[in-house]
Amino acid sequence: ITSTRGLQYVSDVFTPPDTGLVGAGGMHEWQYIAPESGTAEFSAIYWRPWEGVTGDETAFRMAFTIE
Repeated sequence: ITSTRGLQYVSDVFTPPDTGLVGAGGMHEWQYIAPESGTAEFSAIYWRPWEGVTGDETAFRMAFTIE
């Protein structure tokens, strides 16, 4: 996860799955605040730690205009 100046990291909460299945995915919730007006970007890459980075990961990028 990366974010540009303009976004301030607050927390990362992981909620495990309630299926009870080994290897089932959970959910991360990242909380950021934007303390002032301007623009900012947030990006993340989804990958499985036990596989390492392969080049086939899913990437997310979001751009914000903060008023």
